[in-house]
Amino acid sequence: MHYIFRLEKLVRDRIPELMSEPGNVLEVLTLDHKAHIHALKEKLKEEVEEVLNAHTREQVIEEIADVAEVLDALTLKLSIKKSEIEDKKRAKAMRKGGFDRGLFVKTVQLPSDSDLALRFLQEPGKYPRLEEV
Repeated sequence: MHYIFRLEKLVRDRIPELMSEPGNVLEVLTLDHKAHIHALKEKLKEEVEEVLNAHTREQVIEEIADVAEVLDALTLKLSIKKSEIEDKKRAKAMRKGGFDRGLFVKTVQLPSDSDLALRFLQEPGKYPRLEEV
């Protein structure tokens, strides 16, 4: 008797080789450019979820390393230079700041006709409206 499991996910390049043992049968596809980019984005979500579920410092380090690996692959696939990313980080930090202080906004009250309120209203899943005052 054999079990067949559906994985349907991007794996590291050596995983098929490492899983290859007598009796194991893997169905492996090589993705085209567009599908590879999509799979990398899905993998990024998976790896971020693993960071969120990590409990020890060592687990967090391992999962952040996986996130970095996926980001490196995605930037390579999209021909993005690391300097482009660093430039964007610096510009955003200059404009909006970093995340060093741990500031956390719980709610914001805005005039209903403000540009920011209108932007928030366009994304109710991201910015749920609590009430009108």
